[in-house]
Formats: sequence, structure tokens, C-alpha cells
Amino acid sequence: MNERVEKRENVNGWQDETALRADAFAAFLKKYSEDEQLESETKRHYDHLVEFHTSGAGLKPEMRKGEIKPSNVKVYYEGSEIKKMHIVYGPKSETDVILSGRALADFLKE
Repeated sequence: MNERVEKRENVNGWQDETALRADAFAAFLKKYSEDEQLESETKRHYDHLVEFHTSGAGLKPEMRKGEIKPSNVKVYYEGSEIKKMHIVYGPKSETDVILSGRALADFLKE
């Protein structure tokens, strides 16, 4: 089973899954950043307030290239289904990313 879509039984609330998902998110962010450079119909468009929200210091070039991995990845489960993710780059960069909706679905299927 794809490690990104692995579901857990009887899990609700936030779970620390840094060890499981940090590398995968770094790779996803790299691919997403490369897609943003495309001038095509396949370019991904996420709602930056809801689906792919960043706060704090913002995404630095090293993060966008996948060179820096997140220091913390928490996954929110509701009825054993992943509903959103909170990714933190820190402590020095102080950047947070919240994934939900289409952005989360794309992360989980890749």
C-alpha cells in the first residue's frame, strides 16, 4: 500500500507522522514548485487560503527544491480518514504549511 494513503484503524485527531511523511512531503513540494513554473493547462491551482496555505517565513528556495525536509508533520484523522496535514519547517525557518482539499488529495495519491 502507498505509504501516503495508509489508513489507520480507530484513529481520530492529530497524529505525529514526521518519520513517515517528511521525505514524501519534500518530494511533493519540489514537484509542486516545478509545476508552478509551467505555463500549461496541467499547472496545479490550489486555493492558497484553504488547500495549500503557508504562513510564517514563507517557502524558501531550498524548501521548494526539496533540499530541506520538514521538521514536523502532523496528520489530522477523522474516522480513520486523513482530513488535513500540518507541516512545519523549523525551528529557524518558522514556516507552516496546511494541506487539505485537492492539495491533500494530490499529495496522498502521488
